[in-house]
Amino acid sequence: MSARGVVLGLVALCVGATALALCAGSAGWRPLWDALGGGDAIFALRAPRVVLAALMGASLALAGTGMQTLLRNDLADPYVLGLSGGAALGAIGSLLLWPGVAP
Repeated sequence: MSARGVVLGLVALCVGATALALCAGSAGWRPLWDALGGGDAIFALRAPRVVLAALMGASLALAGTGMQTLLRNDLADPYVLGLSGGAALGAIGSLLLWPGVAP
C-alpha cells in the first residue's frame, strides 16, 4: 500500500469520526439527517467542541513530532526534558497563588 493510500484512508477515518461525534451524544444514537434537521443544538454546542478536540489533537501531535525531531530520538517523550515535572510545578504554583480559581 502506498503512502498516499494510507494518508487518504486516515483522512477518511478522521472525517467519519467527526461526523459520528457530531451525531452521537447523550440523547442516543441518531442518524445524521435527523440530527441536522434539529439544527441549532448541533452547530451551537457540539461543533465547537469537535473542532477544538481536533485542534488539540493536532497540536499535541505537532508538539510530539517537534520534540522527537529536536532530540533526534524516535522514543522521546515529555519526561526526557522534564516538561511534565515543570508542568506539574506550574499547576501547583497556580493553585497556591490563586486558590479561589481551582474548580
